[in-house]
Amino acid sequence: MNFLPANIYRRILLIIFCCCCSFAQAQDTVQIYTKVRVQKDAILLRWAATTPIAWSQTNRHGFRIERYTVMRDGAMLTQAEEKVLAEKVSARPLNDWEEIVQHNDYAAVVAQALYGEDVELSGGEEGFARIYALSQELEQRFALALYAADQNFDVACMAGWGWEDTDVKPNEYYLYRIIPLLPENDNITVEIGIAYTSTAEYEELPVPIGLTGIWGDKTVLLAWDYGTLSDVYNSYYIERSNDGERFNRLEGIPVTNINNTEDRATQRMYYIDSIADNTSPYYYRIVGITTFGETGPPSDTISGQGKQMLTYVPHITRSVVNDDGVLELEWEFDERGNELISGFTLDLSDNPNDGFLPVVADIPPVSRSLTFDRLNASNYFTITAIPKEGEPASSFPVLVQPIDSIPPAIPTGLKGAVDSTGIVTLTWNKNTEPDLLGYKVYRAFTKGEELMPLFDLAWESNTYCDTISVHNLNSKVYYAISAADMRYNQSDMTPVLELEKPDLIRPSSPVISGYKIKDEGIEISWINSPDEGVILHNIYRERKRDSIGAYIPLLTTISDTTITSYIDTEATPNTRYVYSVTAVKKNGLESDASNMLTAFTNKVKPQGLVIDRFDAIVDKPNRMLKLIWVDKLLNVRHYEIYKGMDEKGVSLWRTIPANRYDVLDEDLYVSVTYKYIIRAILQDGKNTLSKELIIKY
Repeated sequence: MNFLPANIYRRILLIIFCCCCSFAQAQDTVQIYTKVRVQKDAILLRWAATTPIAWSQTNRHGFRIERYTVMRDGAMLTQAEEKVLAEKVSARPLNDWEEIVQHNDYAAVVAQALYGEDVELSGGEEGFARIYALSQELEQRFALALYAADQNFDVACMAGWGWEDTDVKPNEYYLYRIIPLLPENDNITVEIGIAYTSTAEYEELPVPIGLTGIWGDKTVLLAWDYGTLSDVYNSYYIERSNDGERFNRLEGIPVTNINNTEDRATQRMYYIDSIADNTSPYYYRIVGITTFGETGPPSDTISGQGKQMLTYVPHITRSVVNDDGVLELEWEFDERGNELISGFTLDLSDNPNDGFLPVVADIPPVSRSLTFDRLNASNYFTITAIPKEGEPASSFPVLVQPIDSIPPAIPTGLKGAVDSTGIVTLTWNKNTEPDLLGYKVYRAFTKGEELMPLFDLAWESNTYCDTISVHNLNSKVYYAISAADMRYNQSDMTPVLELEKPDLIRPSSPVISGYKIKDEGIEISWINSPDEGVILHNIYRERKRDSIGAYIPLLTTISDTTITSYIDTEATPNTRYVYSVTAVKKNGLESDASNMLTAFTNKVKPQGLVIDRFDAIVDKPNRMLKLIWVDKLLNVRHYEIYKGMDEKGVSLWRTIPANRYDVLDEDLYVSVTYKYIIRAILQDGKNTLSKELIIKY
């Protein structure tokens, strides 16, 4: 049985397979998808299974509709009041459809999907091919039926997919359950559909928004906002009028969105309509249709009339710059188009693809030549015919370049820096010439040397990165920039920029030249490091060399590089000292130690019975510290060191021989404050004053 004419069937089928029906949405599980529409005195329910198989099974067994009153007068009920609205809802029998399909195409589509026998994609297959064909047929029936039911609520109710609940009160809220009546032994599980609402939430249907029209030659392109109201309206009627008062709907089925994709929803809908002529005004509006078959209020009305399009296009035939620098331009344009245009404009841009602006307007329609003297270094021209109606028509652009022998300005603001890896970053101010081609970068490694270009072509950016070696003997590098235009006119170079390379080479070592033992101490002399950039010299002294390469404490720093001698007034009598000198550059690089000088004191006067310095070197990673001290004492028998933790007092910890000036403490705990006290015991039994040291470890 076939309820639907073939031409209508094919038209609806095309729409179905190009769009996504509002109920046929991708779901993680098979379920009954439910929508609800609140009216002033009724609640409308629409539902559908989300897969073709579930749709087929539920059509066969029907649905049970339950309603639970859960709230009344703003208060939640202690126990919901249950009411069965229908024990079983299913499609009306075939005989009930025969009359309605005669005048309702949507009813014919649904009846065809439910009961028709000839919705076949192919025939005669066996085995897997037959299974595939049956699957395709079921999907086709599923899509056809849901689309048609979306357009007519009465048809949806006849098919068992809709219900109108009129026994409702505005002070109550209801929970509806749509339960598929599938047998327990069925091989598919379908979750129930749920909806919660009240007539108190009634709202008037909104007015469609954003209707616009673009008028062409006996055509109009209508566009409107579809995305904002997509949850309300799934299709639209288009209505047209000749007087703005009496509107008629355009023939055919409503306009439906066919442009949605899985990852992008369509925001606007479009429709092209043909009109009889370009002289009469036409008026348009649209009316939205909901899933429940309701039609909302019409949109705002737009109006307009067609425009005759210009079919003649100008063509530039001659563009020459004369000896005076003036452009002489000629073009062709069909004489039959003179009556259709108001004139021409000469348009100019520096880009052949866009940005054209009129520089000469109101050129008479009969003109075919002109002159223009405000030329840039590079010019793209078009001639545009301005029609009395419709869109302008422009010629292809032509390039005009006057003779140019003037170079660009010399670049300014050249700056640069060299990092520790030898990367040079140069920047300068960008030139403003419109025909600028780019820049050339020059480099030299010696002052006064001729600078050489780093590349042949022009560099477009006003920033350039170069790489140089930082391990050669040249301490500086030199750069300059020049600019070139599109005619290869080149400016002079900028003033030479001198950049200092990072100094990664340690200075050469000073040389100790001698020493003298004086009453006030030991005077050592040295020859300073000859390297450029040395800013100070360090003098190191050790009382007694423990081993080759042992650490020598810093004695003093000489920041005046003209000084070449120093008197050590802190030396004690009858003691052997080892001295060395290093040079330090301004970047902190320090030379190797000079030759070692060993001196023995025998004439230095004693300075009193005190210990001059008492310090500690802390080594937390290895949980130890080294105590060191300095004095000018004579006839020391030994040293006594006392130790205590926190506030617990001190006790004798170590006795150190007179020839030692350091001791290692490895018995330490983290986050403990240690107190050390040292005093010297002399040969005559007397002791010096104590010196205290507090360390928080």
